[in-house]
Amino acid sequence: MPGVRDVDKFFKYDPATGQYNPELWRRALLLNWMYPDPNVTTNPFTIPAAGSPLRLFFRNPYSSGQGWDNGYGSPFEAKNLIFEDSTDGTAAANWTAAFQEIGEARRFQNNPIHIRTIAGTAQTPALLREQYWFPSAHVIQADLNKISGGAVNARMYFGGTQYYPWDADLRTNPAKFAKVQERIKKFANRRKFVTPFFLTLDSTPLTLTAGQTTQVTTKIGDDGHVELFAFTAVSTGNFGITISEVKTKQTLMNGQITQTNGIGTANFPALFPLPYLVPAGYRLNFSFEDLSNATNTIFITLQGRKIWAPMLEPAKVEELLRELQVPVASDDAPAMADSLPTGWEV
Repeated sequence: MPGVRDVDKFFKYDPATGQYNPELWRRALLLNWMYPDPNVTTNPFTIPAAGSPLRLFFRNPYSSGQGWDNGYGSPFEAKNLIFEDSTDGTAAANWTAAFQEIGEARRFQNNPIHIRTIAGTAQTPALLREQYWFPSAHVIQADLNKISGGAVNARMYFGGTQYYPWDADLRTNPAKFAKVQERIKKFANRRKFVTPFFLTLDSTPLTLTAGQTTQVTTKIGDDGHVELFAFTAVSTGNFGITISEVKTKQTLMNGQITQTNGIGTANFPALFPLPYLVPAGYRLNFSFEDLSNATNTIFITLQGRKIWAPMLEPAKVEELLRELQVPVASDDAPAMADSLPTGWEV
């Protein structure tokens, strides 16, 4: 029947019965939210008063479907990060987070990041600029630290797609089963070399006195390149900023931009008009000026992804970044939310 696939790709028209039947194999990919492991901490959890960080874990369990998973279990594709601070209120949350893989020990930031520069809310979730692939039985450690004040109750979770490659309806469709398996294999390979990454100052937070100007740097590190897509900040007052590369002397702006018109938040980040690739070993120089005429505490975050393969040939890196069509900042938001790859229509 003409146009059926334009109506809803999750249904297929059966000309024998004249009915629209659901494509049940597509339930092999289901929306999901990953909370911290309840065996380690409660939810909501309590971040102690400043000076006593909380450590929690995001754990993806293993399910094999009696061996139909081909060893992949039920991987999870994280696409956004959401939080709620029930004591301070989300808009006033004042704590940092640092994420690290257990096993590979790769960190997702160079220093702890203010939660409001990387996590959003249910209405305005903070999209990861690189989806993170949680293999089955994989664990992410999160260290949360109150910057100031007393204990606070909070919730935090990743939103994304749970894969069930052993789903019974998927197994009845060999062609689709093969495609799901192939996508899982590609993501399993990609995660070895590319992960989300948040770049902040080498020393954070930055505190300026009234009207003060200063310069600080941040080092990319020698273990991989960083590709940046968005700019976010949290501060107690307005400020101006310019950014330049220490090695090349190139600047990203020909004059000062201010927080109010040049930088966003995790919910509404300032998207770069072009992805900004910073090679391994480079340093960025940040020039700040307080515009609030008062003491000003500033948290800066550049959002992107880390390419942990600086020794790969450029063509190999390009292939990794292209083959899964992972959306970036310049793509439409609906594409970022789509769980199914292009070309799966029947």
